Amino acid sequence: MGRQYNPADKKKIGLFNVSQSSVISMFIATKNVKECDIILDETIEVIKNIYSNIGYPYRLSIVTAEKLQMWESLRVSIEMYSSSLKSYIEIGNISVSGDFISKRLMFTYTDEKQSKYPHIISGTILNVPMFLGCVLEQNSDFSLPPEFAVSNWCIQQ
Repeated sequence: MGRQYNPADKKKIGLFNVSQSSVISMFIATKNVKECDIILDETIEVIKNIYSNIGYPYRLSIVTAEKLQMWESLRVSIEMYSSSLKSYIEIGNISVSGDFISKRLMFTYTDEKQSKYPHIISGTILNVPMFLGCVLEQNSDFSLPPEFAVSNWCIQQ
């Protein structure tokens, strides 16, 4: 859990134009492409279970190649329906960058006395202001779902 900063668009006003957001982020480093694919599939299933239990319209969509960042090989967008905009807006995402970032940061692990570059999956599982904006448009009796309670997202030591 933490903060995410994005430049606000001064031309837009409303619930969905904030420059600072509370978010639930993720960062996973895997040993190889095969492990990366398995973890990505597991992560998508966890996200489907969480958002399906909440009961609000959402969808997962794969972002087209021309909209990816240079470091991304794949991005899955988590979107919720906005009643006011009459469209789905992104409230989270999962990006696969392979070993692109780890090579540039010299982020390595040792396997059989050889340095190797991990494959990275990262993203924002939940952008709280975007989520709340969508939910508040649809339900005036809203209370935070237990799946998003702070105790469920903290690392237990």
